[in-house]
Amino acid sequence: MTDNPLWDPDLDVEKKLDYLLNELTLDEKLHLMAAGSGGVERLGIPECRLGGEAAHGVEARNDQFRIAEPDHTTSFPEPVGMSSSWDTEAICDAGRVVGREARIVFEKRKWGGISRWAPTVDLLRDPRWGRNEEAYGEDPMQTGAMASAYIRGMQGDDRDHIVTAATLKHFYANNTEIGRGWKNSSISPRNRYELYLEPFRRCIEDGGAEGVMTAYNRINGVQGLLNDEVRTILKDEFGLVHAVSDGGALELAASYSHVTAMDAETAAGSIKAGVDALSGRPDNVFKGVSEAYELGLLTEEDLDTAIRNVYRTKIRLGLFDRRTNVASYGELCSSEAAEICRRLTDSSIVLLKNDGILPAENMRPDSFVLIGPVGDKWYQDWYGGASPEMISLLDGLRSNMAKAGSNDETRYIDGCDRICLKCGGQYLTAGADGRIGLSDKADIFVLEDWGEGSYTFRNERTGKYMITHLEGDAIEGIAAAEEAESVSRLITGRVYADTERIFSWFDLEVFRMDGDRDGEIIMCDRFGNRLCYDKNGYIVSAKDISEGLTPLSVTLETIRTGIDEAVSAAAGAETVILALGNHPMVNAKEEIDRSTIGFIPYQQKLFDEIYRVNRNIIVVLMSDYPYAINEINEKARAVVWSATGSRCMGQSLADALTGAVHPAGRLTQTWYRSDDDLPDIDDYDIIGGGRTYRYFEKEVLYPFGFGLTYTEFKYDGLSVTVDHGGIPLNTGERKKSSGRPCRVYDQIKKDDRILNIEVTVTNKGDMTSDEVVQIYAKAPAGRVKKPLKQLTGFRRIRDIAPGEARIVRLKIPVRELAFYDVIRESLVIEDGEYVIMAGASSAGPFVSAKIHIDGATPVPRDLSKRIKADHYDEEKGTMIVEGLYGFSALMAAGSNVYDPRPDGHISATYADCIIPGDTGFFRIHGCAPESAAVSVYVDDIRVGGLTLNTRDYEKNPSEARNHMPRAAAAEAQRRTSWPLLWADIHIPVDMSVIPDASPDHGHTVRIEADGPFMYDWFCVI
Repeated sequence: MTDNPLWDPDLDVEKKLDYLLNELTLDEKLHLMAAGSGGVERLGIPECRLGGEAAHGVEARNDQFRIAEPDHTTSFPEPVGMSSSWDTEAICDAGRVVGREARIVFEKRKWGGISRWAPTVDLLRDPRWGRNEEAYGEDPMQTGAMASAYIRGMQGDDRDHIVTAATLKHFYANNTEIGRGWKNSSISPRNRYELYLEPFRRCIEDGGAEGVMTAYNRINGVQGLLNDEVRTILKDEFGLVHAVSDGGALELAASYSHVTAMDAETAAGSIKAGVDALSGRPDNVFKGVSEAYELGLLTEEDLDTAIRNVYRTKIRLGLFDRRTNVASYGELCSSEAAEICRRLTDSSIVLLKNDGILPAENMRPDSFVLIGPVGDKWYQDWYGGASPEMISLLDGLRSNMAKAGSNDETRYIDGCDRICLKCGGQYLTAGADGRIGLSDKADIFVLEDWGEGSYTFRNERTGKYMITHLEGDAIEGIAAAEEAESVSRLITGRVYADTERIFSWFDLEVFRMDGDRDGEIIMCDRFGNRLCYDKNGYIVSAKDISEGLTPLSVTLETIRTGIDEAVSAAAGAETVILALGNHPMVNAKEEIDRSTIGFIPYQQKLFDEIYRVNRNIIVVLMSDYPYAINEINEKARAVVWSATGSRCMGQSLADALTGAVHPAGRLTQTWYRSDDDLPDIDDYDIIGGGRTYRYFEKEVLYPFGFGLTYTEFKYDGLSVTVDHGGIPLNTGERKKSSGRPCRVYDQIKKDDRILNIEVTVTNKGDMTSDEVVQIYAKAPAGRVKKPLKQLTGFRRIRDIAPGEARIVRLKIPVRELAFYDVIRESLVIEDGEYVIMAGASSAGPFVSAKIHIDGATPVPRDLSKRIKADHYDEEKGTMIVEGLYGFSALMAAGSNVYDPRPDGHISATYADCIIPGDTGFFRIHGCAPESAAVSVYVDDIRVGGLTLNTRDYEKNPSEARNHMPRAAAAEAQRRTSWPLLWADIHIPVDMSVIPDASPDHGHTVRIEADGPFMYDWFCVI
């Protein structure tokens, strides 16, 4: 049925939506609430699911779901690599390729595909985050600019007819994989508005992103998909079109984090919060939403709002457009796409060190040797597509040598040991079907050591990796094993060597080894389950050892020592190219965080041993996250870094080594020297915790924005002026939400001032090169902690010739200088003198200029009005959780977001407070389930306090009117009959102890509490 108004090309989108909602039955509406729902044949609505990955190309492997053979798509560098190009034009072109290829795949498969879950714009606040590879950087401005360019490419130039819909991940404060389904991200208002929300705002307002995916984690005590900031901020403030939940979040809320009791509550709460489609199993979503409707938790109007938002996007995607010209999108993996990928990959390479050894323009096969475990590898990552080519560094070097006319073979040593696994008098050997058992004949395995206790074993005879096949489904197999009773059920998996690559959700190719390499070793699977052999000699993993299973202990017989081979080859070479790095599926990925930024010990040892015999080492580091490579940086003659994932990664790296490409990429996150430089991975306080280049004050290995070139640039002639004429922020209507900060963006929305910046960049060297001009600003000192510096703008300047002086002009909105004023509860430009700096890195060197910018002056806190607990200036030991009536509360940091810790201690400071002269009480809205001591300090002088619990506390104690013994007993029962109460606590204070208690004088108030206490606001009376 394609003759209804939905298919009328001239009908307004909103009128089409009116028709749709009028025609749909209630049952159809309930079915459409799943992101993976099908179409409605009765109305001619084709199937068009929300979903599909496109982090650095279209993920259309299809084999994950066994629906078809993989479609080959163009694979770009991982997002952390794409962003390292600092090239908005190149990444926009990549987005165009992704948009077109997503469209082609959709027309081919009609399964998902044109509303893609990308890009990931969570800030890279901690380099140990498992999904570091998927994100863009630690700075919200740079992340927003690069991701917005990618989005504009994906969606196309016509806002009313988009090619592919981009969906931002994950809203928000989502940088911890272990415990992501239940942990709480405590986000202060300054962190929220200055940092965490900014990439989302920029990508929606500047990039035009259609959708947002919510996160699994809690934000200030509220589960991601229940967070009403989706509605009040993303939609009402920024203009977002639709939101979806993360995969399976509906089911996890009740079954895993227990934030709700049943799926119906989750469904209702998320839809009310602004989530329009739930990314769970369609049958589960239908069941949960239907029950929510039956219980009166949802109305049909709620369903209509959600469906309208989703289908507004689908209509603009051309779902009902007969005129869609599939041929106009071209073909998958076109030559144009390959060229765009090559340009972006070349631009993303970062030169971290060079003492002059590079470029090696006269490199010959007999003059160098390539060594390292990743030198001949190209690894697949989980959210990457099936690439048409997978060029390793060895491939690239061989190609370059052939182009130079050499027929000699490029020498390569991987540096890995070849071993046999011996158990008693027998060996672990793969049978014809790949199953590992004990045999008199030994198989040789290539031992790959990835650090953090992770080892993989590649059978040298077959080329296949050893893997644990779980019983049944990859996920359900574990649960089945836990519930098993029989011996066979105690087996969690069977060990094979039958997989071509390391590529399973649970890293089942990874094994653990416990013991001395020269002695007996206990082997375990990825999860720590002991490897055993059964009565037939086959190797299995088991949670418990029982009759019929014998624990496996092995010794490693070394056939060839990889480091000895590498040292021998290095000793006879002029130069060593040492290829080091990580595997994107081992130690860090979705659901797995790294435990350290320390470099892989085996690879460090490989470097150290080679360095003993050859000092001419060029390190090529292929990694998707920072490492503390302090010694390598000190001793290697050159260090070149690249993210993985690009189809032409190895060719671009080889060209960078030989000078065919002049690297000019820049890092998008700080590379720290040690784990000691990092707070707890669950600490999201970037400002207070001194994270990222904005607030970290110690020496780093490589700073944010850092990267060398093969030439030298000089910056001079910086001029800065202020003018009007900038583009105001989105001025759409907003809805207020009780108790929440509102009109946060109002002041900066109206500010159309721009900084006109001009700086001259001169190439002082003898090579043509790109340069990335970065503009930083330092705000005047004030009442609160400000960034050491912050990025306000950048531009990649291409092909600056030797001796050329290029004038670079940038127009930067003054609103880039805004900070969140916790007293005004809004983003403001502070009045004062700002330092504007231009350079090639956040660490300089800079050319700078000062300029006065008119803005807001400090205002005091009026304590006669409610002060929000989380709007502190400083805190110690707190975390932010959900309070009452839309307020957020403070309580002692811990895993429980509902019940304050019995041993808790919190302290929160509020500066510039005006306290009325007749103040007699501090009124605190708080909760103490057991005895807690609360103290109030003014200017560091204790003015009052109470020890209380809110079951017994009464502001105005009532006396029993009947004094008979039975009445006294009933009075005690009255107190125990109450639920756990928040109380309106009145703490008497003596302001006479303050030397200057004048109401005209600004005071610093500090609230401290020992014991189980939480509060969400306070004032004085």
